[in-house]
Amino acid sequence: MVLSKGYIFVLFLLTSVIGHEEREPTLILISFDGFRWDYLQKVNTTTLAWLAKHGVSAAVVNNFVTRTFPNHYSIVTGRYEENHGIINNVMWDPVYNETFVPSTVDPKWFNASEAVWITNQKQGGGRLSAVINWVGGSVPFHGRSADFSPPYNKSISFKTRIDMVLQQLDRDPPVNFVAVYFHEPDASGHKYGPNSKEVAEAILHLDQITGYLVQELKKRHLFDQVNIILTSDHGMAEVDSNRLVYLDDYISSDKYTLVDSAVNSFIIPHQGEEENIYKNLSQAPHLTVFHKKDIPVYWHYANNRRVTPIFVTSDFGYRIVRNIKDKDFEHGDHGYNNSIKEMHPFFIAHGPAFKQGYQSKPFSIVDIYSLMCHILDITPAPNDGNFAAVSQMMRQSKPSNYVLFIVAIVVATLILVIMISGLISNFRKRSYQFSRIHDQDPYS
Repeated sequence: MVLSKGYIFVLFLLTSVIGHEEREPTLILISFDGFRWDYLQKVNTTTLAWLAKHGVSAAVVNNFVTRTFPNHYSIVTGRYEENHGIINNVMWDPVYNETFVPSTVDPKWFNASEAVWITNQKQGGGRLSAVINWVGGSVPFHGRSADFSPPYNKSISFKTRIDMVLQQLDRDPPVNFVAVYFHEPDASGHKYGPNSKEVAEAILHLDQITGYLVQELKKRHLFDQVNIILTSDHGMAEVDSNRLVYLDDYISSDKYTLVDSAVNSFIIPHQGEEENIYKNLSQAPHLTVFHKKDIPVYWHYANNRRVTPIFVTSDFGYRIVRNIKDKDFEHGDHGYNNSIKEMHPFFIAHGPAFKQGYQSKPFSIVDIYSLMCHILDITPAPNDGNFAAVSQMMRQSKPSNYVLFIVAIVVATLILVIMISGLISNFRKRSYQFSRIHDQDPYS
């Protein structure tokens, strides 16, 4: 009877280990567009500050150009802009003879690099991805799509976006990766400037939304099981309408095609005009003009056909417009050199994969992809990241199910040996006592 109970206990132990961690490692990736690395020092938040204190925090060095589409795609692919091909929010492709704009969803523009939501699903094991309003999230990649990837819809309220995340975690089977994008505080930063009360209010709203997510995860007993990464694509700089450079003051508009212009200008000279345009623009104050071949290698930017023959950058705080008709009244912008701290975004991570109360050194935005793949326990697609740069923020890895299974077998074997040894010892003791009784002389 005792031995049969022992077998039942051992069987229960092994079954528990085999069934351990049936849910795949789960990660929620959240982007707050234009959330500068030092905003948390300027605004008193509740949930964001708590997550930073009890998790990991850092400033991130993003990619040049420091624009929304390029850096959001770098986060999820781990590739530099010249490699994933999304080199600006607006761009011209000389092979397609077409212009890309933010509403473009043709897969051919995105097919150079694999996003983490595809990497996750390709490796099976019940892994499913959901993408909500992220750059390229609703675009198929070589025929594959995230399991849940509705079209971009800016009108979806922030709370509803969090509810959509929760619905994907609640479903059966649940997703194990969700990416969700919020367009603040970028929108307020452009309109009012990074030091405005409107940006502070936008941050407090995002803090409340994050608090709602944490509260709902706790209700579901998931908060301690789910990993959360909160980050952004770029920072924000103070600008005004008095710091504008007018292209028409230096070059004739009938000599070139202007693909896009803000902090940077993308110029396609008409035939025979490249040298004249370069020479004339080089005379303009607050501008740095490049032939495409001369763009610095360390920007990892020039080696893509979508970068125009003439590329112009402006000094920090300045912007480039064609003429006075294009003058606007924005008070914030980005796109400047990624060595400038005001361009750097924030990073907070919390969950079972991360250390607590750890402030990391700055790392590259392309390293986030390999970090996510490590958390999700998947093999990364080719990328430009370096996991070693972010590995120090990770907790010591939990033992795998295989290791736990081996340990369970050893423990179970020891228990059985002890139980059997106890039974043998008890049997021998009883036999000895029985023999003593029979050996005694009843008449002595």
